[in-house]
Amino acid sequence: MTGRFHQKVVVVTGAAQGIGEGVAEAIANEGGLVILADRSELVKEVAKKIFSFLKTSFKLSRTLAVMSVTS
Repeated sequence: MTGRFHQKVVVVTGAAQGIGEGVAEAIANEGGLVILADRSELVKEVAKKIFSFLKTSFKLSRTLAVMSVTS
């Protein structure tokens, strides 16, 4: 898989929903390694969704790490 973000690491804040979620998905679709950060626990579901899509679509076997940021 290649794309504009191939071999790039991108940290997406606010990745649990809305624009942040869309940006994270787009970067992952273009080959980027995405680190998702958000205060909401929803970020875990977004990470699982992205990982599942990549695994199914591109037969990737990457490790999934999830982080939620809370005070």
